[in-house]
Amino acid sequence: MTDKDLSKQIELSTPEEAKNIVVESLPIQCRSIGLSFFNCVEGQILKLSSDISLNYTDIEAKMTNEFVPNCMEKFNLEACLTKNDSNIK
Repeated sequence: MTDKDLSKQIELSTPEEAKNIVVESLPIQCRSIGLSFFNCVEGQILKLSSDISLNYTDIEAKMTNEFVPNCMEKFNLEACLTKNDSNIK
């Protein structure tokens, strides 16, 4: 499957399906770390969902500046991908 095909498949998916597609596209050795990473980010977003005063821009900023870096530190997906030559099937 090409990157373009994968992008189109993700675009047409529900968020849960998209997460599963991305995780399945990772090297086998990185899938459990990838799932943990995405679940971590998703959990952080869900915690924010109760705060109705936040808008999309606030959530996007928190995602970029807090959630992804914190979850990357906790579940180092980047190191796994680097170790496995970043080969995405």
